[in-house]
Amino acid sequence: MSRYLLLVNLLALSFLGLSQPVEYHVFPTSNAIWRTSFSGYQVGYCTEYQDETAGDTIINGLIYSKIQRLGIWYSENPELGCVFGGYYSEYMGAFRNDSIHRKILFIPNEQSHDTLLYDFNLNLFDELPTSYLFDPNQSNGIVTQIDSILLGDGFFHRRYQINIGIAEYVDIIEGIGSLYGLLSTIEDPFEMGSYLHCFIRDGVIVYQNQETTVYPCNLIDKVNHQPAGAQAVSIAPNPVIDMARVILPPIIERGDLYVFDILGTEKMVFKTLSNDSLLDFSGLMPGIYVYRFFQGRTMLSSGKIIKM
Repeated sequence: MSRYLLLVNLLALSFLGLSQPVEYHVFPTSNAIWRTSFSGYQVGYCTEYQDETAGDTIINGLIYSKIQRLGIWYSENPELGCVFGGYYSEYMGAFRNDSIHRKILFIPNEQSHDTLLYDFNLNLFDELPTSYLFDPNQSNGIVTQIDSILLGDGFFHRRYQINIGIAEYVDIIEGIGSLYGLLSTIEDPFEMGSYLHCFIRDGVIVYQNQETTVYPCNLIDKVNHQPAGAQAVSIAPNPVIDMARVILPPIIERGDLYVFDILGTEKMVFKTLSNDSLLDFSGLMPGIYVYRFFQGRTMLSSGKIIKM
């Protein structure tokens, strides 16, 4: 009896969401950005990146939209969390819309034939088909709910809730893709995973994940490969004899400063600094040191100190 009631409730929820007239939304082929992050327990690294449309290309006589990834990677430190490692930019592949069948097809980098990326022609209790993102041999994937959601573009988009494990779900939204990220594997995120923080089209935030507000929709700048709005933290005077001050840009209110020698050994820590906070370096031996400025577990800036 309880199983019957569960089925009735799932059907009711699904049809309730689709009571609004919903047209099929294709993936945008220009001016689209998927802002995502990846991290996990004992993974060894974490990364923040954005996948964005980067012009068209013709493959096998068909027009595809290219996807370029721009990101920042961090190495994981047991004490400091994600420590800045560097910037990267890479071509991920290209996709095309098959609007008739409500599918998105994808050709990964260095391959010549496309494969299924997303299938939006799904019904309640359908199994998720094999695709570039999903391997049924590795995980189960069942459509447990279909509804619609009003997004920032002013339109209702169909939303598919996929059960991919015990109490693990991911939503897939027409015109956006998986809330794990555009090209992120759809699987049970045991101890690690990717999460889409926002989707922007034509400069408008169409979707923003309200559950990850700790990650605002801050984009990575195309020109200098740094987070938009991020500015360097500096120490003055530098070289320093004994006392100096930390200079924070307006976007940063406070944080922690760690000082290391050239071998990577931690020498000093200054906690909860605000702009113009006084720093006492009198305990350091003369030499060259590296400083790293953290906000929480994320490094925002780094530089060198010359101690006289």
